[in-house]
Amino acid sequence: MAVAAAAVAAGVGACLAATGAGAGRGAPAPGTGDVPAAWLVCAADADCVRAPADCCGCPGGGGDVAIAAPFADAWAGRIGARCAAPGACPEKRAVDACAGGVVCRSGSCALE
Repeated sequence: MAVAAAAVAAGVGACLAATGAGAGRGAPAPGTGDVPAAWLVCAADADCVRAPADCCGCPGGGGDVAIAAPFADAWAGRIGARCAAPGACPEKRAVDACAGGVVCRSGSCALE
C-alpha cells in the first residue's frame, strides 16, 4: 500500500509540475490539490464525484480528487485549460491505485 501511495504521489507531482497546476490559485483545502474549499462542501456521499486532479487523471498516471458534483463541469474546464500541451503525463501505472470511491466526510468530499 505504501508503494502504491508513493507511486500516486510521484505521478501527481510530475503532472502538477508539468502543467503548472497549483500556481497562483489561492488557498486550496489541504490534501485536495488546488480544488477551492467551497467546491468540496457536501452533506452526503452522493453529493461528491471523482474527477482528475491534473491533466493525466488517475488512469493516465496522475491523480484524482473528490469534488462536489455541482462544480464538476467548472473543475473539468479548469483542468482542460491547463492541458493544451500534449505529453504532460507519465507512463500509465502498473498498480491500480485508482480504486476506491468518494465519500462525504465531515462535510467535505474525499476519496476513500
